[in-house]
Amino acid sequence: MISLNLEPLNAQIIRDQMKYQLDDILIFENIPSTNQFLLDQGLLKKQVCLANSQSNGKGRQGKGWLSPPNSGLWLSLQWFENIPPPSTLGLKLALTLVETLSISNLGIKWSNDIVWKERYKLAGFLIETKQIGKQWQWVIGLGLNVKMPENHQVNQLWTDLYRISGKIFDRNKLTAQILDSFLEILENKNFQIDPKIWKKYDILFQKPVILHFSNQSSLEGVAMGISEHGALKLQIGSEIKTFMSGDVTVRLT
Repeated sequence: MISLNLEPLNAQIIRDQMKYQLDDILIFENIPSTNQFLLDQGLLKKQVCLANSQSNGKGRQGKGWLSPPNSGLWLSLQWFENIPPPSTLGLKLALTLVETLSISNLGIKWSNDIVWKERYKLAGFLIETKQIGKQWQWVIGLGLNVKMPENHQVNQLWTDLYRISGKIFDRNKLTAQILDSFLEILENKNFQIDPKIWKKYDILFQKPVILHFSNQSSLEGVAMGISEHGALKLQIGSEIKTFMSGDVTVRLT
């Protein structure tokens, strides 16, 4: 009988399946936040921190990310450069993740939420930075639902890999594949977005949307893709304006 439980995370198994190498692969049974751990640690290492569960997972715009045990990939990849990350990094990683997973009906809701059938959230990113001396610490946080508990409750539509594929994913193999795809981008500094590929996965294109800002204000317009810098292009009346941050919802008409 095939087990429906996810196998334990194992650093050596992950390392053995990777093309690229990291200084450290850290695995915790439980941790408040993988991102925060690396930010607090502040070591000049190229490493990844994974947790079987997080008690205080972090999402974008100050939101939390529920990370129950034995149910997902909760990881943070640390990288160092002498400059801050480019504004396109999150979008590039989101595109790479969608293509790595290679599952039908996956798309991206700007800026870097991975959704299924345009509605159900599967994964999200949080990129945080800190300057340490002359170096910039890039911490790339990823939350990916693999097989969530039946009673998992959040205030948005969600899904997981098991529900959309019917398969139990090997978390160690999946982690190795995802890390290799991210490290290829970082090693080669390949941060440009191909507009044609973005349009293929952009679930907001030509839809009426509301852009919510952290100060509680909002704007309505029609999403018109992204700029070369990864900004959301929003048609407001006869003008097209660009925005680098905010939380988007599709406006019901």
